[in-house]
Amino acid sequence: MVEHRYGGPWTRIKLDALRAYLQFYTTALKGQPFELWYVDAFAGSGDQVIESVAGGLFEGEATYSVDRRLDGSAKIALDIVPSFDRLVFIEDNPKRYSALLTLKAANPDRRIDCYRADANALVRAICDSEDWRVPRGERRVRAVVFLDPYGMQVEWGMLEAIRGTRAVDLLYLFPIGAVLRQAAKNLNKVDSSKEKALNRIYGGSSWRDEWYRASPQGDLLHGPPTLLRKATRGQIELGFKQKLEALFPYVSPSLPLLTRRGAQLYSLFLAISNDSPAAIALAKRVVNSILRPSQPRASPRKVFP
Repeated sequence: MVEHRYGGPWTRIKLDALRAYLQFYTTALKGQPFELWYVDAFAGSGDQVIESVAGGLFEGEATYSVDRRLDGSAKIALDIVPSFDRLVFIEDNPKRYSALLTLKAANPDRRIDCYRADANALVRAICDSEDWRVPRGERRVRAVVFLDPYGMQVEWGMLEAIRGTRAVDLLYLFPIGAVLRQAAKNLNKVDSSKEKALNRIYGGSSWRDEWYRASPQGDLLHGPPTLLRKATRGQIELGFKQKLEALFPYVSPSLPLLTRRGAQLYSLFLAISNDSPAAIALAKRVVNSILRPSQPRASPRKVFP
């Protein structure tokens, strides 16, 4: 068994939201003339080990840490009923990929494809295939793509490819914590590697003009102005949502996922690539029935109106 140790209290909330969404999705499309796919671009090993806190005042003992093993996104998707017709698991790490192959072998009756590959390239290849554009009346493909990256791995071009299908629902854990670590307070401290990572996730350098302003004190030596980051975490999160909204017909409010100490690591967004009013209405039902109820557990902040 490969131990995939990652996450914290927010991990359970993320996985619960994913499970509820996938259940909602396959149930809503049950009986429709669609072949349903689930694509997990950073699938991990199939399960996760997280550290939880036990004990405390109400249990009459001191608090202590305990490891808990949870079903990961791949196992969750595999267990959904009504089931997906095809499951695509992508994982570049060799040990975690091997664990996915074991999961596939344990379910020989299911259509499971495991790939050890670059997720950006493979998801774009899947989206560029002809499966989405079969003539009306034939069985068409509809899919959910789940992006839970290990940091800033998602390229903006992948999101553009997903939108181009007009048939994919996207759940994206935008790594706002990692973004803020790269976006230093002083633009001069954003080195070439950090700049490259930010350009990759934003699809260009527009973030520079959006986040940074010249220091009101100016430069004491009358050199080039010092550019300081004025954008707050909330403004960066909202700005990314607006960028998604310029691409997708519908984007949900964010579900912020916090650590035990209150640091925000991710913002979970649901984005719909299908322009049809029915698909958008279904997405809004998902927000009202799944993401909105999850918000109080995920964060003390009030995000949804």
